[in-house]
Amino acid sequence: MAGAMAASGQAVRSGVVGLGQLAHSQEAGFRRKLGGGRVDASRHQSLGPSVCQLCAAVRSSRRSSAESELQLVRRCCAPVCSASTSLSSSCGSSFRAEERIVGHETKGGSCNKKSRSQRQPGIVLPRASGGGNGEVGVATVADNADVSSSSMTTTVGGDGGLQICRILNGMWQTSGGWGRIEPSKAVAAMFEHVDNGLTTFDMADHYGPAEDLFGLFHNQALRERGEEYASKVQGLTKWCPSPVKMTRSVVEQNIDRSRKRMDVKRLDMLQFHWWDYANPGYLDALKHMQDLKEEGKIAQLSLTNFDTKRLQIILENGISIASNQVQYSLVDQRPDKEMAKLCQMTGVKLITYGTVLGGLLSEKYLGKGQPGSWGGPTLNTPSLNKYKRMVDVWGGWELFQQLLRECNTIAKKHGVSMATVGLRFVLDQSAVGGSMVGVRLGIAQHIEDSKKVFGLKLDEDDRQRLETVTGQSRDLLVIIGDCGDEYRG
Repeated sequence: MAGAMAASGQAVRSGVVGLGQLAHSQEAGFRRKLGGGRVDASRHQSLGPSVCQLCAAVRSSRRSSAESELQLVRRCCAPVCSASTSLSSSCGSSFRAEERIVGHETKGGSCNKKSRSQRQPGIVLPRASGGGNGEVGVATVADNADVSSSSMTTTVGGDGGLQICRILNGMWQTSGGWGRIEPSKAVAAMFEHVDNGLTTFDMADHYGPAEDLFGLFHNQALRERGEEYASKVQGLTKWCPSPVKMTRSVVEQNIDRSRKRMDVKRLDMLQFHWWDYANPGYLDALKHMQDLKEEGKIAQLSLTNFDTKRLQIILENGISIASNQVQYSLVDQRPDKEMAKLCQMTGVKLITYGTVLGGLLSEKYLGKGQPGSWGGPTLNTPSLNKYKRMVDVWGGWELFQQLLRECNTIAKKHGVSMATVGLRFVLDQSAVGGSMVGVRLGIAQHIEDSKKVFGLKLDEDDRQRLETVTGQSRDLLVIIGDCGDEYRG
């Protein structure tokens, strides 16, 4: 890790992690450990605090073995990303920045800035929605009733909130590993998604050219469709810095970088990730981001992969949080344990990823043998490999096949795909605002499948079928820890 940081030079000093090279080396290193046996703890720890550490090899499919050796159940599931990869180098194409209309304000709104001294630190669990008045409130299942089935949108955050589509277009797939992205085709695909009501794009500072692609799309939308059309599209991004000292300058520099790449004056939503809880600098960073929010550079401040304990600490420090993006699926239901309770108390919404398990939750893998075995399917993308490791920890391929069979029965009953069943299940959870579907822009699309989610209503028999299988799985909260702990030691 130290070598990677030294090589990153100025990027590390400015708080930008060189995640691309690091993630590739981590992934390769942990793949070598898959063959079985114990993880070399000294080599594992030497990778440093920024290493994603989910699921080392599970030595046995027996519950007792997995739970008694939970320290071994760590292995890399880090996204294969490229923080320093430009649009031209990642896509094999280039674009002329001078052709873009830089910095249009499309969302409106005035700045009602308060100095930090006017805030009230120590407020316990300020409600994040419902007008942003800081009052404590308790959300119930009824609070999610209006978005539990047919509604395509929901509102997250305070101060009027941000309306998002409940199916978000995840742009991790633009970072490499899923096929070559051609910018003009990608932008055309983004228009197609928006024209079908799928208006919300989720990206990150380290998802290769994702922010640049959004900037190209946004600029073209303004020129060709007008400001009203562009204002109906939401661009959500993430900032995942190395744990350096979080000064105002470091924070603002990185926020401005995303604003420039996305070609917007104000980020619709900034989702913040922090690698190492032992370093309390995340609170300093969030307070600076709250200042930038009040100055009009950020509309909604959110988190990604924070656990319940740290979310509560953040809220108790008077920082308003709109949402927390976490892994949530039929396989990984950890958020339903502790995180959902806090979210229901405070109005913080969950935005979920991994909900269709990178494509594993599909007809393609129903009835198939163990991937990698003779006759078994080949997993040829970073997301398929990542979530296969999650399946291994959860209960193994045989149990997963049982889940696929039940999902298939439900899917045929309702005339939808198995992925749609998995999405509907998660969207029905009371704390969930929206769920991610990865988009391979210009390569493949699932627009019609995604839209069918809003017409699907699972009945009690459907839920019992799913619970019959998921109830046999291991407890991931015990094995891995709370939300986001797979990214930490």
